[in-house]
Amino acid sequence: MRLSQPVVFAIAVAATFAPVRLAAQQPTALERGILEQTNRARMDPAGFARDLEAILPHFDGNVIRRPGQRVGLRTNEGPAAVREAIAFLRAQAPLPPLTWEDGLWRAASDHVRDQGPRGSTGHVGNDGSTMGQRITRYGQWQSTAAENIDYGSDNAVDVLISLIVDDGVPSRGHRTNIFNARLRVMGAACGPHAGYRVMCVMNYAGGYVATGSAATSSPTASPTNSAPASSAPANTAPAQTRFPNKWRRLPAMPRPSTPPTAAGAVPR
Repeated sequence: MRLSQPVVFAIAVAATFAPVRLAAQQPTALERGILEQTNRARMDPAGFARDLEAILPHFDGNVIRRPGQRVGLRTNEGPAAVREAIAFLRAQAPLPPLTWEDGLWRAASDHVRDQGPRGSTGHVGNDGSTMGQRITRYGQWQSTAAENIDYGSDNAVDVLISLIVDDGVPSRGHRTNIFNARLRVMGAACGPHAGYRVMCVMNYAGGYVATGSAATSSPTASPTNSAPASSAPANTAPAQTRFPNKWRRLPAMPRPSTPPTAAGAVPR
């Protein structure tokens, strides 16, 4: 069966560097926090805008210099991208929260374990796996599916800010994924990354029927985070990929080149 809506994916690069250990059996506090902050942004976008407003006073040209941080964050668009994101959030209608899905968490964990030790980036794994292939290892996704990847953020709020501002990405594809009303479930996995110290992969779907170990695992989301899942069948669209830059830390330190941002659809 083909799925009717595009499988959308995107990558972001942020600027904090505390290492994070990938938990083998249970989601970490950071991973659960990404679900919580995603739902906070979806359910109260105007309230989340206040987190972005707090960044504006720390711009020095196109560089963010936060108190207590030894390095600045060089942006592509400067404060204009943050102001645009604030305007978007103020106009965005609240959306239902997403529910945690262990199968999507396991698929995201696979990608973190694959990329992290090698310092590689992107949506295609070193084993050649695509996002669609990884999430179908543990179940069947329904209606639509998407993936965001953030490199460099070691707390959930910064992960969401990076993806929502989407600096340097004309399509704002990461933000589109977060505020896609068709998405109902998600899983997030984070772990060490040889180039950016930490990476977080977020997989989303309109619905998900788990199989194997994912079907028997205990749910980790609060019941208040539940939302009905869609099961409408659909077809994928041809892949389309863009490669704009993302936020960069300052001063420059040894690391891989800034990874691309990819947004488009992949065939199953």
